[in-house]
Amino acid sequence: MPRRAADDGERYMRWLEGMWETHKLDLGYPNAGREEERKEEILEMLTGLGELSEKLRVETPSFPPPESRRR
Repeated sequence: MPRRAADDGERYMRWLEGMWETHKLDLGYPNAGREEERKEEILEMLTGLGELSEKLRVETPSFPPPESRRR
C-alpha cells in the first residue's frame, strides 16, 4: 500500500517536534545559559593551563644517538 503525502508530512512534523524538544535550539531556554557558563569555565581553565605551561617550560632531554647496528 503506497504512503500518502499527508502521512509523510505528519511524520516529518513529529520528527521536527522531537528534534526541537531534544535540543531546544532557542537561546531563550535556560539550558543555553548553562551551556554558555560551562563554555566560559572551560575556556578559563584552558587559558590557565596555557599560562602554567609557559611558566613551567622544561627543556627536552637530549639523548645520545642510537648505536648503529653491526652485522
